[in-house]
Amino acid sequence: MAVTINGFTITSLETIHAYNRTTGVCELYLDELQEATIENSEDTQDITGKGDRLLKQIKKNKATTVTGTSALICGDLMAAQTGSEVETPEGGVKVRKPDILDVAKGAKNVKTTFKAVGETGAEISSLCILTSNGALGKKFTQGAVASADEFTYDPTTQVITLPTDIAKSGDLKIVAFYDYLADGSKVVNKSDIFGKTLRVYVDCIGTDVCDNEYKCQFVIPRGQFSGEFSITMGGDQTVEEFTINTLVDTCQNSAAELFEFIVYQDAIV
Repeated sequence: MAVTINGFTITSLETIHAYNRTTGVCELYLDELQEATIENSEDTQDITGKGDRLLKQIKKNKATTVTGTSALICGDLMAAQTGSEVETPEGGVKVRKPDILDVAKGAKNVKTTFKAVGETGAEISSLCILTSNGALGKKFTQGAVASADEFTYDPTTQVITLPTDIAKSGDLKIVAFYDYLADGSKVVNKSDIFGKTLRVYVDCIGTDVCDNEYKCQFVIPRGQFSGEFSITMGGDQTVEEFTINTLVDTCQNSAAELFEFIVYQDAIV
């Protein structure tokens, strides 16, 4: 018996996956989704007559919007939203480090946790004494020779030669600010590049009142990822929200579909 789109409810949101519309390569796969909403809208203009009687309605600007929340931060989703790619640079990514270091009384040298990188002779942007309440105290700059106001740094050994007499009176903490190379990836959000337009699929599972299980799929031929999103960090779980605006696909010999909704069972036809 043929599967019909009647008398069932969607019980689980499974995955959202999106593909390059030219190459067919999958650019995004989300399988930890908290929720998603597919909203269809249209504008209506009333045509009224005598006594403001409604004679006709002109409908236009039909649109579909997909909104949702990924329970996990996804680099590919962020790349789709910003119109960029996930990059894994050879040699590592440059990370800025506030490196808090303990200096013993009378010490003249201290070693950084990582190898600072940058312009030769200026690998460490600044060095400060950390006060007892955690605030930044006196600041020092990198120079060629250690002095009362300057320190030196050897990136080969990662050794800072401290300003003269900085630890004369007792133990203290300092913080050095510098960049170092770490094994990682990055997404760059450029101001003049915007969200990608991809072919999007939304997969769900549904059941009817007789406990028969069905699979559902929304197919969006042309979905443009919005660049408006927020990532909240703090006490609550960090999630990534997203919005996909459907566009009419007039370039692929289509019938101007906004989406297809398919209900099926895994049976061989």
